Amino acid sequence: MASVIIWLLIVLVSVLDINMDMKNLLVFCCSCPLLPLAWLIGNLIKVDIFSKQNPLGQFGFIFTLNQMIYLLIVMWVFSAVPEKMIMVYAIVFGAHLFPYSWLYQSKGYTVAAISIPMIP
Repeated sequence: MASVIIWLLIVLVSVLDINMDMKNLLVFCCSCPLLPLAWLIGNLIKVDIFSKQNPLGQFGFIFTLNQMIYLLIVMWVFSAVPEKMIMVYAIVFGAHLFPYSWLYQSKGYTVAAISIPMIP
C-alpha cells in the first residue's frame, strides 16, 4: 500500500512541466517516506512490520537491502542518461519484487515483478 502511494507521487512528478534534473531529484525524494508510510499503514491495519516472530522476516529485510545496491545503478543513470532515470527506477523497483513472490508465495508479486519492468 505504501508503494502505491509512492508511485502515485512519482506519476505526479513525472507529468510536471519542469526540467529533467529537478524531476529526477523529486522522484528520489518521493521514495523517502516509504518506510514511515509502511509503518503508519501497518499500524492502521494492525500489522507489526518489524515483528521478530516471523522467521521469514529476516529474508524480507535482506531482499530489501538488495534494492539499495540496485539504486546505485539508478544514481548512475541519473547523471549519465537523465531522460531514462524514471524508466530505470521503475525497472529496478519491479524486478526487486521477484524474491517476495517466493517469500510470500504470492502470484501477485510474481506478476508485478515480471510486468512492471516491461511496462516503461
